[in-house]
Amino acid sequence: MSQIFISYAHKDGTELAEFLYQRLTGCGYEVFKDNHNLKPGDPVTRAISDALDGTGDFIVLMTRAALDSAWVKDEVDMAMTVRRRVISIVAEDVRNDEIPLQQRKLLYLGMKEGKLDWKDLDRLVDTLDGGENIPRIYNMSNRDDAKIIGLLVLGASGKVDVKLDDPKDIVKKAKKVWEDALPILKHEAKTVGFVPTGLAPLACAVLALMVGAPNRGLRMYYPYSNPDGKFCVSADKFINLKELREFAQTEG
Repeated sequence: MSQIFISYAHKDGTELAEFLYQRLTGCGYEVFKDNHNLKPGDPVTRAISDALDGTGDFIVLMTRAALDSAWVKDEVDMAMTVRRRVISIVAEDVRNDEIPLQQRKLLYLGMKEGKLDWKDLDRLVDTLDGGENIPRIYNMSNRDDAKIIGLLVLGASGKVDVKLDDPKDIVKKAKKVWEDALPILKHEAKTVGFVPTGLAPLACAVLALMVGAPNRGLRMYYPYSNPDGKFCVSADKFINLKELREFAQTEG
């Protein structure tokens, strides 16, 4: 996979830039983002120039502050000089006529309230080298420290407060988690899966819904610890729910 460069203005693009960095590195891409790749004292212009020289795709967050940023303009100009493909993600308060002329004819997506919708994130990765072949997942684990390997996280559930001594509440919360995940799990023409919640009763209830529902072979990507004790979720460690269902039907 080729390297991806993210250009943004710190004033109003930091949160989305970091979100993209985490999601794209989780997919397996090498991503250049200033705070992850530059050290104090590094010659900034030289480092950026070298990074662009090895970049495949260039993503620029066109926010209000980015329009006024000389750094962002210089990075875009350098990317175009070395003929890199420029993908613009445009804030909702930026008008089309404010986008530099050379960028208007290039691929760009919209962001709302400083965020990228999961469908647009999906489209973005589809345009990248090898992006269509990366499995999509919905993460129910509520683990912010999880190391994602070779997967695109399109959505995630927050902490679920469930009364483990109340079966009705477990069922109720399982249905809610399932319904929130369903739009992504119904994704067409993609390898799709989920990471289960860490609460065993809730996980079992959600899994029952997953196995019982018609699907094209949802995958359950199960968490594991690497030799360093790091919590990981990887594209090569999964259980195919369609196979489980077929086995249950055969045995039944």
